Amino acid sequence: MRSRTISSAHSRALGRLGSVRGALISIPVTLLALTLPVVWTGCSEASEERPYVVRVGSEFLYEDDVVRALSSFASDSDRESAFQTYVDQWITTALLAEEARNAGLDEDPAVESLVADNERSILASAAVERIYELEVPEPSNRQMVAYYESAKESLTIREDYLRVRHVAVGDPDSATVARRLLQRAMRGGQTDSLWRVIVGRFSSRPSEDAAASETYKPESSLFVELPAVSAALSRLRTGQIAQTVEDDASWHVLQLVDRAAEGTIPEAEWIEEVLHRRVQLQLRKEAYARRVQQLRTEADSRNLISYGAETVVSQ
Repeated sequence: MRSRTISSAHSRALGRLGSVRGALISIPVTLLALTLPVVWTGCSEASEERPYVVRVGSEFLYEDDVVRALSSFASDSDRESAFQTYVDQWITTALLAEEARNAGLDEDPAVESLVADNERSILASAAVERIYELEVPEPSNRQMVAYYESAKESLTIREDYLRVRHVAVGDPDSATVARRLLQRAMRGGQTDSLWRVIVGRFSSRPSEDAAASETYKPESSLFVELPAVSAALSRLRTGQIAQTVEDDASWHVLQLVDRAAEGTIPEAEWIEEVLHRRVQLQLRKEAYARRVQQLRTEADSRNLISYGAETVVSQ
């Protein structure tokens, strides 16, 4: 069964997946199983307008459902293998569900309660996501600055943050020249402006390299894919310029400008992503609380909520 030829419906869906995300990765069975209920529920009638991939009894797995369920797992790996794994898992789940129905388990009160609980939870989660989508704007700079000012004492950094000057060039002679120019710039009083001139001359991405040299970043995030550069940086003292480093078919000029120790209160621009996440979370909590209060008020006004005689409700 697993070695059978993929049908034309399979091929069409694979092509659509490729056009959406490129090739699919080989997805672990556990991840696939988590997505199966999403594409299975409600697929009980075939439609000429909706080509299907496979049918089990009265249940259909449609191409567009597969595209939607697997699109986030795109890469350059073998998409046919990933697709077939997904389909096989869907078939297994459908057969087991049919077995449960045949055994009358869908009428078991405990199972019915679990199904109802899961349906309620899924719908509630969908409602919350909709609240976030419709009612929560992107955090503004003013909001992030206000949050920083109110909470900066609790935002101390948990590792050293470094300010680094770095440029990668294509040949060792250019790297040597760039390093000497940086040494010369250090003797004057306008190192930052002269560094922008240096990266403008030698860098393939001058704006990015110039901007990167003006802020502090977590030490653990620097040069992760350049081990030789990372090792050279770890040996530098503040203000020191490394010897040119060869790594990843390039030659690197590197200086440790400054080091902010763990426990330092950071400048706001060092932690913009953290501030964005925290303000966004705060805005989401506020929107959620407003909407839930509105729903409870509306429900109370329509007498939709009532308690049993023995229920104790805190005021």
